[in-house]
Amino acid sequence: MTRSPETVLGPLQAVIFDVDGVLVDSPHEQAWREALAEFADPAQFLLAAASVATPPARCLVVEDAPAGIRAAKTGGMAGLGIARLGDEATLREAGADLVLTSLDQLDMSALPGGVLRTRAAPAPPG
Repeated sequence: MTRSPETVLGPLQAVIFDVDGVLVDSPHEQAWREALAEFADPAQFLLAAASVATPPARCLVVEDAPAGIRAAKTGGMAGLGIARLGDEATLREAGADLVLTSLDQLDMSALPGGVLRTRAAPAPPG
């Protein structure tokens, strides 16, 4: 599946980061990811949106797990996937509107207008 380099979401009011603080050591990380692979309950994101009085369609969820992306999409929110472990394809398959490897790649100036896109690369010197 091909994604355009820019996704127009409409005006955003909230960006939700999944910062649940769960740290998983590497020997168990794959098992943990497999166990959560089918979990796509949007309740945590819907609660976060409600707490800032923002409709789900005007929220962007920033997630590093495919299950989190699925939960965001199930809840009617946009999903930005942050690939940490070479899992770009899985985040795209989960429905991420855009997948990056770092938030530094995100064009933050476009977000208030509801546009989700990568930041333009700086021009080479010279």
